[in-house]
Amino acid sequence: MADGLRSLKYGIGDQTTSNLTKQDLKNIGLFSAQMLPGSDIAREVGASDLEPTISEDIKNKRYMDALLKGISTAGDIGTGTGAVMMGTGAGAPLGAAVIGASQLAKLAAKAARKAKVPDNLSIKISNSDRWDNAFQRTYGQGKVESAYKKRIKQIEKANKDGKKINDYELKLPDSETVLVENVDLNPKLLNNVQGVRGEHIFRDSGVKLERLEKNIKKEGYKQKDSIQIYVREDGIPFINEGNHRVAEAIKNNRPIINARIHYKGGSEKIEGPLNPFKILPEEKATDISTSLNISAEDLPAYNKFKNYLNTLQNKIQSLLKKNKLIEKNQGGMVMRNPYNNYNKQRII
Repeated sequence: MADGLRSLKYGIGDQTTSNLTKQDLKNIGLFSAQMLPGSDIAREVGASDLEPTISEDIKNKRYMDALLKGISTAGDIGTGTGAVMMGTGAGAPLGAAVIGASQLAKLAAKAARKAKVPDNLSIKISNSDRWDNAFQRTYGQGKVESAYKKRIKQIEKANKDGKKINDYELKLPDSETVLVENVDLNPKLLNNVQGVRGEHIFRDSGVKLERLEKNIKKEGYKQKDSIQIYVREDGIPFINEGNHRVAEAIKNNRPIINARIHYKGGSEKIEGPLNPFKILPEEKATDISTSLNISAEDLPAYNKFKNYLNTLQNKIQSLLKKNKLIEKNQGGMVMRNPYNNYNKQRII
C-alpha cells in the first residue's frame, strides 16, 4: 500500500534521461506536435505541412501511410465528438470514454507509421570512426584533412589570381563515410540547397526545366533515377545530380522526391538540413549517426588530430575573408546558364 501511495505522489519512478541531443529534443517536439488533438485535421485542410496529406499518400501509392493517417484523423474526429458530448453534461462519461479511445487509436497509428522502414531503403556505412593506427586518426578525419588541404590550395590560388570563389566550389572530401539510397525527401527541404556546379543559380528557369515539364505533361511524373546529394563534413548539402528535377518538384508541389545521399567526412554525425534523424526512421538514423565510438586509449590522439583540423579550418576561414574582399572590390562574377543563350547572363 505504501508503494502504491508513493507511486501516486511521485509518479511511476525515475524518469530522468541522460545525453539528450538537440536532435532528440526536436524529434520529441515534432512527435508531440503530431499528437496534438486536431493536428491530423489541420494537415488535411492545409493548415499544417508537418506531413503529406492522405490524398498525397494515395497519389504516390503509399497506401499504408494513408490508412494509418485515416485512423489517426478519425481519432481527431472522435476526440472532437467526445468533447461535444462532455459539454452537454448528460453524455460526459461516454464522451470521456470516446476521447480516451480516440486518442489511443491516434497514438497507435502514429507509432505504427513511425516504426515503418521502406523496403528499398539501402544504407552502406564506411565507418567514419574506424581508427588508423599508422596515422593516429579516424578514417573520417583523414578524409576531412585531405579536403581541407585541397581547399587551402584552391583558395590561395583564387586569391593570388584575384578571382572570387563560391561556397559550392570548395573541394569536398573524396568519398562518403555513409551512403543512403532510395530515401524519399520532401522537395521543399532542398529549396535553398546549392548545386555542386552552381546549378541553383539558373535551375528555376530555362530550356532544360521547360523540356522536363513538357515531358512530364506528356508522359506523366516518373522519377526513374534518384537525385544525388553530397553532404559536406560541416553538414551542408549540395545537389550533384537532379537540380532541375528538384526545381520542378518544388514548383509543382510534388510531395516526395527520391534521393541518394552521400555523407562525406563524417557529416552523418553533424547537425544539418539532412541529418539522418530528420529524414530516416529513428532506428536507421541511430545506426549511422551514433555518438563517437573511440576507445579511451585512442581518445587523446583523436582530440589532438581534431585540434589540428580546427587549425586548418581557421586558415580556410581567414583565406575566405580575403576572398570576399576581392568579390566586393570587383562587384561579383558573371555566371552563365549553359542551357540558355549567351545573352541571358546573370550577376551573382
